[in-house]
Amino acid sequence: MIKRKGRAVEITVKEKNKEKLLEKSAIELMDYLIDLKKTHSTSDFEIELKSRNFQILALDWLQEILDIVNINGIALNKFKVKLTREDNDYKLRAKVSGEPLKEIHKIKHDSVMILPRIEYEEESLKFLLE
Repeated sequence: MIKRKGRAVEITVKEKNKEKLLEKSAIELMDYLIDLKKTHSTSDFEIELKSRNFQILALDWLQEILDIVNINGIALNKFKVKLTREDNDYKLRAKVSGEPLKEIHKIKHDSVMILPRIEYEEESLKFLLE
């Protein structure tokens, strides 16, 4: 669900499983940025992150997605997340796929940044974009 909050946009994703919650959050982020229906998977990337706090891990995850889009110019459309616990840390390993950004992707919003305010409640993740 997308909701306007002044200059920012709040995106809420609901899912019981934390791995699926992170995957759906990435899809919602990408769907906000581009037309996902026209994106294919031709390039793969692996992401590894670690954090003691799930909210910080979620923020880092979404920032990694944005970095791949902004730095590498890749329109991502597939996300597979594996989440484990090591000691007191969450460890995320993910495979993401997409293709180089092209005119057909119809960029809806550019120069987007994730605000460092993520709320995680059981089965729900909210994040802000500006």
